[in-house]
Amino acid sequence: AFYYFEIFKLTKSIKQLIIALVVLISPKLAINLKRFIS
Repeated sequence: AFYYFEIFKLTKSIKQLIIALVVLISPKLAINLKRFIS
């Protein structure tokens, strides 16, 4: 969790970063996440 907090402080496009990480982990989950954010 601390690792993601550091990333949050380093980037202003936290949404895009999270989506990118999720896409690497699970494209199917990324589709649901994108739909949820929109």
